[in-house]
Amino acid sequence: MSTHPCTHHPVPAAAAPAQGLPPRQPRPALRSRFLYTALAATAVVLTLAPATALAAPPSGGLAPSVGSRTGLSVATIGALPGSSRADVPSPSAIARVMATTVEAGDPSEHFAPSSAPVTVADGSGGYLTAVIGTRSPSADGYGQLVFFWHGTTFVGWDRSSESLAIQAITPGKPGAIRVTYAHYGPDDGLCCPSLPAVTIEYRWNGHGFTPSGMPPKRGEEAAVEGA
Repeated sequence: MSTHPCTHHPVPAAAAPAQGLPPRQPRPALRSRFLYTALAATAVVLTLAPATALAAPPSGGLAPSVGSRTGLSVATIGALPGSSRADVPSPSAIARVMATTVEAGDPSEHFAPSSAPVTVADGSGGYLTAVIGTRSPSADGYGQLVFFWHGTTFVGWDRSSESLAIQAITPGKPGAIRVTYAHYGPDDGLCCPSLPAVTIEYRWNGHGFTPSGMPPKRGEEAAVEGA
């Protein structure tokens, strides 16, 4: 049997670095790829997080909303679990009741919505709604009433004659709505009531509203009828 001498092939030496340049270091390809993927994933999370937060529904009942039930802005006050559009007066019902409420001495003067409806729980599974109505047509924007509903049933006004100016309607204790009236002195101009505003709470008694006091008067305000 013939044998061949074992020939050793020398391993070429690594090429010497170019003059003045440091040796090249191997790139950690796997680590770089992992780091890039992690950074990209973080960027996606940071991009989506604000959108997710904005899309999340509010907790604790109904939030204030705009334009969801009437042509006016709508403020539903308090947590009203289970309420729905069937529990409150519709835009057409509000407008119809106000349009058929007129000044006793001038039936051409009716009323139109001039505030955001305020709805609160009545304490017995139902809901109470109040809306300010202003005399219409009106050259000065004065002459107002508060219109009350229990569920979708119109209950009545805060009084049988107009108030010069009603400043606000807000939630009171459970089953109650508070109305704040401008209070005029005998010589005050319409723009400038000088006396402290008067707030009266209208409490639901199961059949109607019981006021905690009487709205302020200035002279003989126009009586109303209808609805």
